[in-house]
Amino acid sequence: MQIFYYSGTHWDREWYETFQGFRKRLVDMVDALIEGLENDPSYEVFHFDGQTIVLEDYLEIRPEMRERLVALIRAGRIVIGPWYNMPDEFLVSGESMIKNLRTGMALSREFGAEPSKNAYVCDIFGHSAQTPQIFHGMGLYSTVLGRGTNDGDDPTHFLWEALDGSRVTVFKLRDRDGYGDFTKYVNTEDLASLPDEEFDLRLKAYVDAEIARSGIPLVLLMDALDHIPMRKDTPRFLASLKRIYPDAEVHHGTIDAFSAAQAAYRDALRVRRGELISTAREKCSYNHLITNTLSSRYPLKKYNDENQVRLEKRVAPLYAFRRAQTAPGFLRLANRYLLQNHPHDSICGCSIDQVHKDMIYRFDQTREICDEIERPFLKTLSDTLQRVLPYEVTAEGESTSAGGVLLRVYEPLPYRTVRTVTAEVDLTTLPTYREPFGYEKIPAFRLYDAEDNELPYGYVRHVARGRYEIAFTAELTPAGVTEFRLAPSDAPTRHISRLLTSPTSAEGDFTAVTVNNDGTVDLCDRETGTTYRRLLSLVDDGEIGDGWFHCSSNLDRTVTQSTADISVIESSAVRVTFRITQHMALPRCVVFDQPRHRSDETVPFAVTHEVTLAKKERGVTVRTYVDNNACDHRLRLLLPGVARGETYEASQAFGFVTRQCGDDPETASWREYGVAEKNMTGICAKRCHGRGLAFVSAGGLHECAVWENGNMYVTLFRAFRKTVHTDGEPGGQLLERLEYRYRILPYTDETCFADLQKAQDLLATGLLCATVTTGEAARVYRPDLEVTGRSIVYSTASPLDGGACEVRVYNDGNTEETATVTLPPFATEAALVELDGRKIEELTLKNGRVSFRLPPFRIATVRFS
Repeated sequence: MQIFYYSGTHWDREWYETFQGFRKRLVDMVDALIEGLENDPSYEVFHFDGQTIVLEDYLEIRPEMRERLVALIRAGRIVIGPWYNMPDEFLVSGESMIKNLRTGMALSREFGAEPSKNAYVCDIFGHSAQTPQIFHGMGLYSTVLGRGTNDGDDPTHFLWEALDGSRVTVFKLRDRDGYGDFTKYVNTEDLASLPDEEFDLRLKAYVDAEIARSGIPLVLLMDALDHIPMRKDTPRFLASLKRIYPDAEVHHGTIDAFSAAQAAYRDALRVRRGELISTAREKCSYNHLITNTLSSRYPLKKYNDENQVRLEKRVAPLYAFRRAQTAPGFLRLANRYLLQNHPHDSICGCSIDQVHKDMIYRFDQTREICDEIERPFLKTLSDTLQRVLPYEVTAEGESTSAGGVLLRVYEPLPYRTVRTVTAEVDLTTLPTYREPFGYEKIPAFRLYDAEDNELPYGYVRHVARGRYEIAFTAELTPAGVTEFRLAPSDAPTRHISRLLTSPTSAEGDFTAVTVNNDGTVDLCDRETGTTYRRLLSLVDDGEIGDGWFHCSSNLDRTVTQSTADISVIESSAVRVTFRITQHMALPRCVVFDQPRHRSDETVPFAVTHEVTLAKKERGVTVRTYVDNNACDHRLRLLLPGVARGETYEASQAFGFVTRQCGDDPETASWREYGVAEKNMTGICAKRCHGRGLAFVSAGGLHECAVWENGNMYVTLFRAFRKTVHTDGEPGGQLLERLEYRYRILPYTDETCFADLQKAQDLLATGLLCATVTTGEAARVYRPDLEVTGRSIVYSTASPLDGGACEVRVYNDGNTEETATVTLPPFATEAALVELDGRKIEELTLKNGRVSFRLPPFRIATVRFS
């Protein structure tokens, strides 16, 4: 028998106190820790909760203590890393998790120590299916976790398997109080006064229970409650353990030493595969899954998703492709600000208002830095493309007109796709015609691609004098520039065909849409002939919960939309947009008397949808606007009767999971009921007999619920008044304008997960456009990057120290796939590497391309230089 005594703390950087409030406590704690360790050489080790950000926070205040702190870290007496901070796995991207670990590991090494090799996630609210693969790729083969498991279903030690088969060894924390169980039930204030005999009896009772729970001759005693300092009575516990268990090996050891001992029993452990989202079975204070943090404070989730996509798909690749003209330190700083918003109590939206106000500042810094990185590149697009790294021209068209305008469209994603482009163009130099007898002056031009094919276009809106937004459909160069020529025309330029078939209906090549009187939408998939009815229904119920949990009162009242205003705001040969405003009368608030109930007083409440059908695209794109003026409520979008069946599919970092529909009735008597609401990274899909719909969000929406009857709910927001340890604050009520962007896509057996993920990436990433007044012909350019493979999805391209770069892709399918990556023209060598940079194998670079086989759901990183 081996008994490991774990000394440490769990540090919430911000939660029921502000960051600065907790930092004051941190400084006091670390001061005492340094003093205590220096004065007691027998006290072997203290753990910093797997995080390194606390070191930065401490040394900003106490830089004079750096040398003493570093000495203890290098001596192995303070264990740090591998994380920068402890994030939420469902609300941050896979790339953010990788950056978090890389940052924590690099910071550990800056302090002169190797980071811990245990991927310690003791307090995260459930765990995503591909997390073991991320850990594995970072050289982390063990972890400590609790939430998402329970003592009734899961053993103390088990193997957690990712979708690709990667496994890590898990130590499951006790349900009752998790990482603080030993502290709360053994190391209590009254224990110090007990004589050794009673002290030993009390300790033995606890340890015997842990031995029985373990299943293998290995016990981990965790003395690590929230924000606790170094426990000076630890030597007494160690002495007692040695008296009680004279034949056992008793260690005041590191989590890595425990993991090494645990690894010896791997072959005997049970395997659990995929996401960990079990709810609490028994009454306990710790082990709750806390599902509804997914829908707390929607604006924070949206801002985070926008910044992640921008960094991963637009800004970092500019550096990887040598298109950026700004110092790389700006990219590192933008990532650092973003990561500082990822601790679980921060990004989950379950802290006090001031914490979330502070997050907006950090998000703003990331956005502002991205603006400064992209601005010089946009200037290059509007000037010359040869200033940074010459673009390779593969073909050049002919220009027969002078005074034209060249439109340059930069597609950040490395896929060859046909997209509906919305671009702002400067038409001040082009002639106009009067329509029909001088009532309106309209710019007269024809739009051509580089092969001189004329493209129909439509006007979206007038931006400013001479500047318009136009829409057209074209094939774009992957991860590169596509040029279009706006040629002056002597004759009127009318594209007279329209998609409208009536004032409330329209039809494209793949999809038809009809708007109903109540503002719901019927969508017909023309390929299968299937019609999905009453989409965009709204359901609003009461909210008496908080940032953690949704709860409706026992006397709740549910409200749906009643009437709608419908108009057409864009109509051309390219696409049509309906503006639909749905009206509801919502209770003003919840009356917090007993029993609690929604107020009889109501407020007029409106939700506006702009539903766009493009001629050559499947499904529809929707922008939804809500000016929230009611309190204490939850608003959900309903797509009813999508497809019957027991399962549905939802996106997570680097993959999809298949789940059972509905609530879990077996949990009806449990401490925490297994509700239908579950996590997604913005994509939820339901099909039956080869037909169904997918909901694809551009960002911010992370909570969905799907039922066997085919009803699919997406939580738009929850407005709540309660915050942790307060009598209520206004921030969670979200009395502001809320905006959403998403697609509703027909989904068949021919649709693979990669199709849905690419649809989300295309929607979220956007395009960069610029116009140049010139008589030049449009040219065709070589892509900076191209990724092909039926189920192969691009994740990011980013620079590395020393001049090398990397591209990350993954197989989002359940069969082996060949991935082909066309690298930038300056690439001379390439290799497959692990997520932490360890080389796997050299790749043959042929004609600028590398190809390799990827097993199902496997992540791959190509390093090139």
